[in-house]
Amino acid sequence: MNLAGFFLFPLLGAALLVGAGVLGVVYFENNYADRVYPNVVVGGVNLGGMTVSEARLVLESAFPYANQPAFVFRDLGTNRTWTATPAQLGVSLDASSAVAAAFGIGRSHALQGNLLEQLDVYRNGRQLPLLWVVDAQPAVRFLASITADIYRPVVDAGLVFADNQLLATPSQIGRQLDAADALQQLSPLLLALGTGEVELLVLETHPRISDESVAGVLDTALKMTGRPITIFLAESAFESDPGPRNLTAEELAGMLVLWLDEGVTPPAYRVELDQEALAAWLEPLAESLSTESTDARFVFNDTTRLLEPIQPSIPSRSLNVAATVDTILVQVTGDNREVPLVIEWTQPRIGEDATGDDLGITELIAVGDSSFGGSSEVRIHNIATAASRFHGIVIPPGGEFSFNRYLGDVSEETGFEQGLIIFGGRTIQGVGGGVCQVSTTVFRAAFNAGFPIPERWPHGYRVGYYEQDIGPGMDATVFYPQVDFRFINNSPYHLLIETYVYRNTKKLEFKFYSTGDGRTVETPEPLVANVIPHPPDRYEENPELPTGKIEQVDWSADGADVLITRLVRRADGSILFEDRFFSHYLPWQAVYEYGPGTEGMPPPEVEPESDVTVDPDEDLESDTG
Repeated sequence: MNLAGFFLFPLLGAALLVGAGVLGVVYFENNYADRVYPNVVVGGVNLGGMTVSEARLVLESAFPYANQPAFVFRDLGTNRTWTATPAQLGVSLDASSAVAAAFGIGRSHALQGNLLEQLDVYRNGRQLPLLWVVDAQPAVRFLASITADIYRPVVDAGLVFADNQLLATPSQIGRQLDAADALQQLSPLLLALGTGEVELLVLETHPRISDESVAGVLDTALKMTGRPITIFLAESAFESDPGPRNLTAEELAGMLVLWLDEGVTPPAYRVELDQEALAAWLEPLAESLSTESTDARFVFNDTTRLLEPIQPSIPSRSLNVAATVDTILVQVTGDNREVPLVIEWTQPRIGEDATGDDLGITELIAVGDSSFGGSSEVRIHNIATAASRFHGIVIPPGGEFSFNRYLGDVSEETGFEQGLIIFGGRTIQGVGGGVCQVSTTVFRAAFNAGFPIPERWPHGYRVGYYEQDIGPGMDATVFYPQVDFRFINNSPYHLLIETYVYRNTKKLEFKFYSTGDGRTVETPEPLVANVIPHPPDRYEENPELPTGKIEQVDWSADGADVLITRLVRRADGSILFEDRFFSHYLPWQAVYEYGPGTEGMPPPEVEPESDVTVDPDEDLESDTG
């Protein structure tokens, strides 16, 4: 054998061995490409040679703890139990993570590192821990469901009206699971993957009112609700007074309340009617029975100089709700089921027995008058109706006179008739035309008496009635209830007001009686400025009028600004106060309406004498003329 052969054969053998080794490694890697390498153990289970899905199934089968009943929860009070698996309480085997860790052995390094790790595992094996997960939220939810099953609200024994009879309703002990205590007992068992029984701590609350307590007062309650109670007005004073009202047995039962009387030994429960509920039931009656007091009215006899009553005083009436409730509580357990309402009367400030000396009404101190010449019968009727509301009233010292307060509602139901009124910037038909004649006249009387006048409104334009015997600016409009006329009796004496309608002379008069304090009234000449002639007459067709018919529905008036000054002096000549009354009157045109086809209508337009125009949409104060 030559030298070359001597070296060739060993080299060839080594190459064959290396090749065989490489082929073996390739075969091994191919065989375990999707399998766990041999001798990889998880939780004592050898997963070598298994695919990922096979290994997961093997682990889940080997460790069924999570899905087997392992825990019992017991309510010792009722011996009721609830069973749960660890999985229901939040314990789960993380087989996927454990298998992923096993599969990663020999695959998490570079090639040489992987081969070395595979060889080491093959020779020595590799132990991996089993992965368990504990989540507290499922346990909390499971305990919440037990809490709902165990929970019972505490219920007092009571009384209920059903099927036309009063029945006792049973009490109930309240029960509430202490879920925090149960979770505290459960947590160490879950963390140890153990089993066991949890004794539930249930908190019980006993009712305040027991069945025995209700049974003890049931007879009394039956007496209280056995028959209706009739509430009645012992003495009716007005036609509108309500008749008897019944508190029915059902209403009485609904007002029953139980309460613990700790003032006796031993403490005992008692039954009575709810006082607030009774008061609420009586409240509508209280409203219907409430009336205001009315002072007596008088006239001053100028001959005898004495007061003569013309209308008696009327005391105010109110229902004493608290006293009526007390009466009901006293009688509700007895045989007498008729309870009179407790009424209280309050006498007015001024009775019909008052004298002039008592009130300081001893003489005539001021007069205000106005003329209503040319008024229709309807307007005169309304003037008389309105004036009668003020005849004989007495204003106390320091008291305020309000025209609207004494006038009240202006309607056909209260005695007024349809007439011409100023509304929305027009003279139209409406209820109460002529009322402003009365407010204007009382304004003049208060003006002449020297009383302070905190509220007075002029008309929107000059009205002929109020300038027949006096200049402009001495009128006062009202419109119930928004626009009022008010003055203050700032004297130390009462003030008596008398009203007189003189149909023959077409005059309205207000007389003020009191005791003069020496005050005097000075009025310089009024200032009249910015006089604007009235616009030309306007003609409008009215389809409701017959042909040839022409009617005047509004009257012309020149516009102007008027300022009246009043100086009120004391008896010693010093100034008590000074005030001014300003009136802004718009120019106003006469308006005529005519029937369709009336000859000569409308007449030719006449150029106005002034370049001042009036906005027909001007928003004027409404009043009752």
